[in-house]
Amino acid sequence: MIVLIVYLFPKGGIFKYEFTKGKPWQYENLYAPFDFAILKTKEEIEAEKQQISENIIPYFEYDTAIAREAKDAYDLAFDNYLDAFSKSSAKKEAKLFGRVLLNEFYRYGVLNSDYSYNDTRQVFLNRGNTAEAINYGQLLTTKELTRLINSKVENSEYSKFKSDFLALFYDIVKPNVRLNERLTQSTLDSELEKVSTTRGGVSKNSRIIAKGEVVEGSKLQILNSLKSEYESQVWSDKNFYWIVLGYSVLITTALT
Repeated sequence: MIVLIVYLFPKGGIFKYEFTKGKPWQYENLYAPFDFAILKTKEEIEAEKQQISENIIPYFEYDTAIAREAKDAYDLAFDNYLDAFSKSSAKKEAKLFGRVLLNEFYRYGVLNSDYSYNDTRQVFLNRGNTAEAINYGQLLTTKELTRLINSKVENSEYSKFKSDFLALFYDIVKPNVRLNERLTQSTLDSELEKVSTTRGGVSKNSRIIAKGEVVEGSKLQILNSLKSEYESQVWSDKNFYWIVLGYSVLITTALT
């Protein structure tokens, strides 16, 4: 029984001062008994984490196989959808025009989904073992792809073939860029782990607060940090056995 009670006794230091936010410090001037770090508030830590979450650079994967398949299928698709050029001397130029557009679509790729990032948000685009830093707005959504096709064809000499070019590209252009959620989340978790719970510190013997000073702002945070440091201190090897012995004598006397 005695052993169990001693085991349950607190093993940390006890902060002997009581204080309340917004009330005057009722004791004599308080000086730091040792060096200790100033803890950040929960609000400060959460604000830092929120900022990291908002600014983390997402990773996107570029599927080169899909882009290659579209480019390989282009010649046959052109002949199927724009057969009006089959006997025309302009066929070569028209086909080149379409291929230039196709290469433009797959310069950065077409997204498989519209993600909620700002167009100026920097992202990493992975192509195999290389990652290129680009703006999110450089990636095409399916809606932007349609707008781009309409704009490019409408402002070219092939405007009367706009519907044919649309049908052609709708047939062969497939989304080939997706968000790598696992890598993005892993990067975010790694950055969040780096968030420090402290900011600055207090040197031993420096004055923390004077008698009559109001407990607020930085004074309050320093006092909370000192209290936390006291309560987290565990018995040292040097005095462990003496404290256990003292607890044991007190408990034995009380039980007797």
